[in-house]
This record gives sequence, C-alpha cells and structure tokens, in this order.
Amino acid sequence: MAHYLKTTMLTAVLLWLYCLPALANSPATYQFNNSQQSTRFHHLNETLRCPKCQNQNLEGSDAPIAIDLKNAVYQQIMAGQSDQQIIDNLKATYGDFITYKPPLTIQTVFLWFLPPLVLVLSLGVLLFRRR
Repeated sequence: MAHYLKTTMLTAVLLWLYCLPALANSPATYQFNNSQQSTRFHHLNETLRCPKCQNQNLEGSDAPIAIDLKNAVYQQIMAGQSDQQIIDNLKATYGDFITYKPPLTIQTVFLWFLPPLVLVLSLGVLLFRRR
C-alpha cells in the first residue's frame, strides 16, 4: 500500500512539473476600465506584427516577445497614450517592421515599386519577343 501511494504521488508530481511550462505561458487576463480600452487593445494587437513570428499578429502569437509586447501595449493604454503614440513607441524600438503597412521611404521604395516594374518589364519582353 505504501509503495502504491509513493508511486502515485511521484507520478502526480512529475505530471505537474511536466505541465508547468504550459501554465507559465497561459494568456494573461487584462482588466480594463471600460470597453473602449479593451477594443483599442485588441485592435492594436491585431494590427501589430510579432517580431519573432513575422507574419502573425500579436493577438494570435504566444511567443514570449509577443506576450511582452501585449503587456507593453496594455500598460501604455492604461497610461492614457493614444494608439499613434503606442505605435510610434514600438516603431522606435522595432522599426517599421512592427506594422503590416511600411511607409514609403528611401529604404522601402524598392519594396513598393520593384514588383510592378518587374511585371511591366517582363510583359514587355514577352510581347516584344512574340513579334
């Protein structure tokens, strides 16, 4: 009987230790003063990109950096900052990559205009060769 009890207790402790990392990454519960703050929080998390996951927003990411950024967004909302101030703060740290819509700058001009230019040139070459 004592051996059975020890085995059961050891199994329970091992299972608990096995589940501990999952409990550590459980989503945080955020308390807001009103529904507007909650709406802003979820909207910002849907429009900001996770730096680790790259093509996933903060809302859908469970990466540690995404959790940290969600907490930062929450704290800034609770501090009374506007959405643009929050985005500007995150851009200052992570660059334009944090948003899904990079602005048109000298660094991004090729991102915006190179694909259409290559398409037009390719179609021009194909049409020119047919003649």
